[in-house]
Amino acid sequence: MTTTALRSARLASHGLSRPVGGAADVVGRLGAVQGQDFGALRWAIGARMPRGARAADIDRALEARLIVRGWPMRGTLHAVDPALFHPLVSLTGERVLRQMAGRRRALGIDDGLEHRARAVLEHELAGGSRSREEIREAWRAAGLEAERERGSHLLYGFAVTGLICLGPVSGNRQRYVLTEEWMPKAPPRSHDEALALALTSYVRGHAPASVEDFAWWAGLTKHDARRAREIAGAALVEEAGLLSPADGPEASARPGGSYALAGFDEYYLGYSARDRVAPAGAMDLIVPGRNGMFLPILVHGGRVVGTWRRVPRGKAGTDVEVRAFDGDGAAMPERFAPSLARWAAFAGTQLGEVRPAA
Repeated sequence: MTTTALRSARLASHGLSRPVGGAADVVGRLGAVQGQDFGALRWAIGARMPRGARAADIDRALEARLIVRGWPMRGTLHAVDPALFHPLVSLTGERVLRQMAGRRRALGIDDGLEHRARAVLEHELAGGSRSREEIREAWRAAGLEAERERGSHLLYGFAVTGLICLGPVSGNRQRYVLTEEWMPKAPPRSHDEALALALTSYVRGHAPASVEDFAWWAGLTKHDARRAREIAGAALVEEAGLLSPADGPEASARPGGSYALAGFDEYYLGYSARDRVAPAGAMDLIVPGRNGMFLPILVHGGRVVGTWRRVPRGKAGTDVEVRAFDGDGAAMPERFAPSLARWAAFAGTQLGEVRPAA
């Protein structure tokens, strides 16, 4: 597959060259959208919705439980199709816990403490929701030593195994809820069924993609990822080691369009191999200092060509600075102004000047 064809196909799969629909449709297409930054998550979804979408549309979809935000894979916050939440947790939750075992022991988290903390948590959340601070206070009131890092690791363990997820939206945060109360319990699936569902869901919104890309995205072993490919069978077609849905969306002959995308956007983050959509060294520019924080990206013709950042102007709205990876960045403001104007309308702010970064 040529690089041109790959980029064009990915723009179509991601719903960028042709909007997907509402928030639930977007998340359903992608399977899961990385979402530890709530504002970035909103735009990652909104950029794939029709013009006129607003951040409040994402909040309404979360409140209506059409999408759910939790820790279904890689120990990382994602917005996910509710039908995929439990299968992903069943594949990844215990593995994440095992990876954390040494640190949990060092923090003094044993079975007894975990059992008591869970009992208090379930009591507090029954029929309602709580903030992180309210949960910590409940643990303190129960006499549990769950301060600072220990408390964070306790809460994290309950999250990655699917006991809790995020529910009602409160400003720029969500409150914790019991997963079994927030969304219907999914019918039980075998390990193989969960693997096949995870792979086909991933490929539908990320194609063309490799088995190795999927293993990274879901946080699975390569053995499990290869097993998923075997089970998926004819539902996926393969070309040069890259998978696509047998009934995937039609792509344009050439990748077109200019898109100002979110930080942590799946177009760049959702793959282990990113060299065909970004130049060498892009990782150090998108994640300065390799600190884990992915900057918002600029995509032109299917290629990641730079990053952008907002420069607030108080009540006057916000300016935006764009930074090109290579070449002359003088054309960047005009090229990306329409997409940035769409982002500003989505976010409810007034777009001021779009200028090259100094």
